[in-house]
Amino acid sequence: MIDLENIKRDPIEETERFKALELDVNIRARDKVVEFIQWIYDFHLQDEMAGLLETNYGYDRFCFEKKKILWERYGIEWKSPVDLNPGVDFDRLAAECPEEEEEKPNEEE
Repeated sequence: MIDLENIKRDPIEETERFKALELDVNIRARDKVVEFIQWIYDFHLQDEMAGLLETNYGYDRFCFEKKKILWERYGIEWKSPVDLNPGVDFDRLAAECPEEEEEKPNEEE
């Protein structure tokens, strides 16, 4: 298993400009991925859909869309974790990570 602390990140992610734009860019990138998957579903391309779901497609596609949005809208050249960590299967890695449990407030009786 890969140690998440060893995953390389682009230093540009630490800039104030990047941090200010990241939420909006992430939402736009996610929407593009959903739009593409919907397009595949609408055209009943079951073979392609099954193939996508069995590959490292989700995060790769998200990073592709995020990179494109950052460059086209803001002129920011970003290197994604996918670019900086060749050979890492991020979708598998995410599936292996334990989910964090929400902290519940202590209820005193």
